Amino acid sequence: MVLYNAFIEVFDQHRALFEYKVSERDVCAHILSAIERAMDMRDYWFNDYFVDVEYNRGPQSHPKMAMMRGRRLNVVPDIVIHGRGDKGPLENLLCVEVKKSWASGSAKSDDKRRLEAFTMRYDDFLIGEWPNDIVDNYVVGVYLEYSVNGLEVFEVFYQGNSLGSFRSNADFRDDVTSDLMLRWFLLQLRQHRG
Repeated sequence: MVLYNAFIEVFDQHRALFEYKVSERDVCAHILSAIERAMDMRDYWFNDYFVDVEYNRGPQSHPKMAMMRGRRLNVVPDIVIHGRGDKGPLENLLCVEVKKSWASGSAKSDDKRRLEAFTMRYDDFLIGEWPNDIVDNYVVGVYLEYSVNGLEVFEVFYQGNSLGSFRSNADFRDDVTSDLMLRWFLLQLRQHRG
């Protein structure tokens, strides 16, 4: 999985960022760069998409919006892989929230709620008419939590629900982890779809 591999590359090459506890935005910028390098080197099916950090615009230049606690909120994901308005139903592929492990519990919960909202299907909204051209929905969301020791939590969201998470730093350092994570994700997706 390109996101997982990008994080590992950033952690291995820029460990001081984690030791010095720099801002999440700085870490996100390096992850974005690693994702773009991976996309340049490999022929992924999503290579014609864009990777952005703190992208704050949705369709037709509206602010990015999500449904949270029964209200439309202007929210900005940390990292997105998307089409910037030209991909139709598959406009928004991946939405990522990145959090330091020492952040407050409420900050972590808020990020996860945003991922639930951003991955919710349009027909799941419960408030009357909801203009599809204003709501930003992503196919998949990922909550990525890190510490000075590396990746701590990698949680996947789909259709407004968490599909579960990987939570052991030892698990993340295994050479086959990326393949196992992809297989796990596909299995969870299959089970979720019923």
